[in-house]
Amino acid sequence: NLRAIDLIRNVYRENGIWGFYKGISASYVGVSETIVHFVIYEQIKAQLQLIQIRQNRSLDDTGLYSFASYVISAACSKIHEFEL
Repeated sequence: NLRAIDLIRNVYRENGIWGFYKGISASYVGVSETIVHFVIYEQIKAQLQLIQIRQNRSLDDTGLYSFASYVISAACSKIHEFEL
């Protein structure tokens, strides 16, 4: 039965301080996808809202535009990540 302190000691003994940072780069890749997704989403949403305003439409239907923005940005961010 291992305790947390035993695991910490084991990691430090075998890999030193850098043992605690192993695998952190994988987390950065996951965060980059989220950042790309969010930026694209906000840009698409803003463009769709501008189109809606120019056509004198009510902003009550923003749920549909928000959903469309989300789907498009998700697709774009996934394509971007596959290219990396």
